[in-house]
Amino acid sequence: MTTETILNNSTDADARSLNDALKFSEIPKILKWILTGGEYLDLRIFDVKDLEVTPGNGDIDTGIIDGREYYGYRKGKVIGINPDARSRKNTVLFQLLEE
Repeated sequence: MTTETILNNSTDADARSLNDALKFSEIPKILKWILTGGEYLDLRIFDVKDLEVTPGNGDIDTGIIDGREYYGYRKGKVIGINPDARSRKNTVLFQLLEE
């Protein structure tokens, strides 16, 4: 497919196409979390956080995790937020980053 670009030569175009192919060849892993507490209302897009990942619900106060699987600690980049100051909850979308 041919498109108009501002690339100066074929070497730059080849490098750009390789970069795009690597970047878009895998579907990103997205997690949706509902975080409760005032300390989570100030998260910003592109913040990177350490996440403890399980397929069910987990309560950090009691240490109880619903479900049997445990995926360990991963890094996640905030890609979406929906804070609700009235209920002190923030619905956050994280993109898992590769280790």
